[in-house]
Amino acid sequence: MWRAVKETNKLNGRSYWVIEKMTKFLWWETGWKRSYTVGETYFNYPVKAYTAEAALKKLEILEGGKIYVQTEAVCNDK
Repeated sequence: MWRAVKETNKLNGRSYWVIEKMTKFLWWETGWKRSYTVGETYFNYPVKAYTAEAALKKLEILEGGKIYVQTEAVCNDK
């Protein structure tokens, strides 16, 4: 289970949405986690967006579980 939580930075007043994943121990729900794995990819804390629409799009992608991470761009100009 996933959720998007709205938070406000108290220093500058900007608000953003943070995506959290529910953690479980056996069958008990233990809480919400902001640092999690999806497939073979580990996401650093936090996955966030500045609008609710962008947060919901990211949440749908994370629920799907198919993430492609580009690590390096290769350029062959010979």
